[in-house]
Amino acid sequence: MIAVSSCNKNDDILYSISTMGNVVNGQFVCDGGDIYNIVKTDCAIKLDTMTRFLGYFDVMNKTEGKDGQYDAKLTGYAQPLLKDPILKSTAIDSEIGNDPINLCQGWLSGGYMNMLFGLTLKAGSETSHLINLEMDDTKSNRDTLYFDLKHNGYGEVYGSSTTATSQILYTEGYASFPISRYLPSGQTRVYVTITWYWYLNDGNAITSKEVEKHSDTALMTYAEN
Repeated sequence: MIAVSSCNKNDDILYSISTMGNVVNGQFVCDGGDIYNIVKTDCAIKLDTMTRFLGYFDVMNKTEGKDGQYDAKLTGYAQPLLKDPILKSTAIDSEIGNDPINLCQGWLSGGYMNMLFGLTLKAGSETSHLINLEMDDTKSNRDTLYFDLKHNGYGEVYGSSTTATSQILYTEGYASFPISRYLPSGQTRVYVTITWYWYLNDGNAITSKEVEKHSDTALMTYAEN
């Protein structure tokens, strides 16, 4: 799954920040609009091969002669799963699956629905799990957008008859789903409801094969499109 690549940091800094953004012409443009010029890094990263990532920066100074730009050292990064949402009206349930997946965090920025998710997988397996954000286009309206976070683990889930419980590991990763086309025009905020299914837990440990439905609604803001 997605891991945060950590790097050493030894330079004097103004402040540290973590932010999601896109790589545009070799610069990191955060979802808030500021630009971070990566002048130092110990990370094994090639910006020309990156599209979007969550960056951890030590900001060193403002870029001379450039408003809204900063010279920064990249101290770590996480590359999210990046894919378009699917529509409920055309989705094939048997393909997208309904295996447990946990929404740990979610936020809207830069026209993307970003999230930190958790799921289970089989130790040592090379099976790629399928993760989707399904928009309910039959229910969404100008007041509220409805989404379901979907997961197909292809049998690599806790309690599966094909995978021993002792082989199951929990992991977390980031995802970014572009949803700007679904944000209502002429306004700058909308309620977003996300539904997902996760194990019925005792504290932080997965102790039950039973799953329960979760749903969370938040008023999210965005730039008028």
